[in-house]
Amino acid sequence: MVNEPSSGRPKSNRPLLAAAAVLGAAVLVIGGIAVRSAMNGPSEASAAGGGTGEVAPASAAAVEAGLEAAAKYQRDNQFEQAATILAKLSETNPQDLSVRRAHAQSLMGLKQYERAYNEYQAAVSLLPPGSTRQIAQGADVEAGQLHFEAGTCATMAGKIDRAVEHYSMAQTADPREAKYPLYLAMVQIKAGDGASESAAMASLLRAAKLNPELAEAWGTLAELELRKDQPGLAAQHIAEARKLQPAVAKWRLVEARVMNRRGESEQAATLLLALDPTQRNQPAVLTTLGESYGLMRKPEEAAKMYAGALASGPEGQTPNAEFAYQAALWYERAGDKDNAQKMATTAAMLGHDGAKAMAERLKSK
Repeated sequence: MVNEPSSGRPKSNRPLLAAAAVLGAAVLVIGGIAVRSAMNGPSEASAAGGGTGEVAPASAAAVEAGLEAAAKYQRDNQFEQAATILAKLSETNPQDLSVRRAHAQSLMGLKQYERAYNEYQAAVSLLPPGSTRQIAQGADVEAGQLHFEAGTCATMAGKIDRAVEHYSMAQTADPREAKYPLYLAMVQIKAGDGASESAAMASLLRAAKLNPELAEAWGTLAELELRKDQPGLAAQHIAEARKLQPAVAKWRLVEARVMNRRGESEQAATLLLALDPTQRNQPAVLTTLGESYGLMRKPEEAAKMYAGALASGPEGQTPNAEFAYQAALWYERAGDKDNAQKMATTAAMLGHDGAKAMAERLKSK
């Protein structure tokens, strides 16, 4: 991490709940460090309510005590208690950035993402007057982290456009932090259009340049190059991801897909067959391994693979109807009508929508 520039505001090491996430097949977690903003004590008039009927703001000491208590509840995963304290502080001290931010984090813990995002918006609006200039100069680490948290909250709330905005602001505020362009790329991919995908590739390249050991950046770049039908470039990128995380199954899967695209189907099958059975029987792995067998003109092996995955499902769990249906399709391609009909019938019994028609068609032949 880069050193935080001096902002004239006091700092503390109070734990907070800062959201962070990993897409490709990615996982969001919560963790981080809270930076307490400077607080000016209320004037006597405001403390007394000023005769306006407004809620009197809590004193600096009361706010500090409330934040400390809420932080303890959050450390113990007691988010509801933390949110109760922080909701009251947000009511009495709505102009305190640290209060609004902590309230947002407690609501994230409760998975109340819409409410949490409203609090993050309030917190962002309370950044110091000079923050806009510092962000533009790439010299505001604290603002970068706040926008990063807000972006993650926006993602969880389904506000992808807003997430792009916040991650972009985080990247601008702290251009030396690799996670910002990485997360920006993930939401750009989620946006789902061609322009966003091109922007995502630029973001991933930036992240990889800032931190060449980011396997997620290299692996995701490989996937995007595959979408563009560039298996050569995809092979280069996935090699980096595999070198950094050789035990991660998803990178092995991407490498196998690259190999299939390059006509190296036998090597792809060997690569995937080396996975342990639990990983090998995942739908995405079976699909790619099936493609390998298809390219090798071994439909019977693909059929046996799906039939085996169907039979080896977790005990007590309903068998996978899609596995039975895929086995039926591959058996039919292999010319094995009897097994195809059996698997289609099984798939239909398990509730697969297209299997009944297939079973009836095979029976009539």
